Amino acid sequence: GAEARETVTRNALDGLVVRDLLPPGEPLPAVPGWRTVAAFLETYQRSGDTRTVLPVQDFNGTPAGLVALAQLAAVRPDHRDTVRLSAVAAPIDQIAVTNPDEPLVDLAPRLSPRTRSLAAARLAGHALVLSDGIAVGVLTPADFARALQLAKLRQPAPPHGDQGRRGDAGGVDAGGVGAGGVGAGGVDAGGVDTPGTPTPRHLTW
Repeated sequence: GAEARETVTRNALDGLVVRDLLPPGEPLPAVPGWRTVAAFLETYQRSGDTRTVLPVQDFNGTPAGLVALAQLAAVRPDHRDTVRLSAVAAPIDQIAVTNPDEPLVDLAPRLSPRTRSLAAARLAGHALVLSDGIAVGVLTPADFARALQLAKLRQPAPPHGDQGRRGDAGGVDAGGVGAGGVGAGGVDAGGVDTPGTPTPRHLTW
């Protein structure tokens, strides 16, 4: 049941903190929330950025939320010259926010869908990572799924003849975070970062 899957998930994530899932190197910059969708997309396509969910900041450089490419694609082409990223993004008070040192077992329960806005609901399962008030990354359902799979690989093999009883009962698959919300909650039109060509670390907006 869900309770058993949650227990397995907590055991698998035990000892891991947020920074263990962040990519190495300098963090990529947040995008300016005051830019229009059209202006952002023009820069994005030339930048080599491979992120599909990005942090957004306001005029003062303060983190303001998250925005997904899928959300921008939903903006009508004839409105993209006037609609700003901040109008499309999920506000920071409606998404999960964490820091590099938070244990993953503490973060997971906060990733469940929030329904105060459609933008936030589509980004359920994602978390904005802040350090000293600066965005240093975004955790996605794919990051958690990878962590769970790696945890499963670290587990000792079951005794001979026990594999048939265990099967995949561990629930350590793409939907294995269960009640934490890193399953179907965020793997839809909100856009999930998937492995691919790394984004250039010198990127600036």
